[in-house]
Amino acid sequence: MDSYQELSATAGLWQSHASGAVVQYDPNLLDGPVSLIATLTHELMHDIHAPFCDTVPSGEEAHELGTDLHCITTGQGLNQTMAAEYTGWIGYLRQPTRGYALALFLPATGRPIDAGSAWLQPRPLRYLRRADREIATFTVRLASLSARLGEA
Repeated sequence: MDSYQELSATAGLWQSHASGAVVQYDPNLLDGPVSLIATLTHELMHDIHAPFCDTVPSGEEAHELGTDLHCITTGQGLNQTMAAEYTGWIGYLRQPTRGYALALFLPATGRPIDAGSAWLQPRPLRYLRRADREIATFTVRLASLSARLGEA
């Protein structure tokens, strides 16, 4: 892309140029630091993902979803979740999906599931805890299935 695009209802915009990448953001975000950081994180993730766009399952259609997910898997999940909660913006990942991603990320990085509970509003905290319970159920079922298959 050779020209800079105007931001409309978009909070941020990442563009690749011959001389590097450019990130633009809505200046109104300066009034909400959580949303500003979440937007900048999301846009910077585009720079990390750019070389892999063609290899992502589902291709370009899943690029924005993958970008949101990568924000969570790089440690910005609480911020991403709360920015969406504060602004009422769903984003590319819905809040229940963010809950699942956090419920997988936190234990995978050695953190207890409630590690971020002090920073989450009640609704996203419910999504996180519900996802954790469902994941635990699947884990128990998988272990049971593995044991039965091992006996066969």
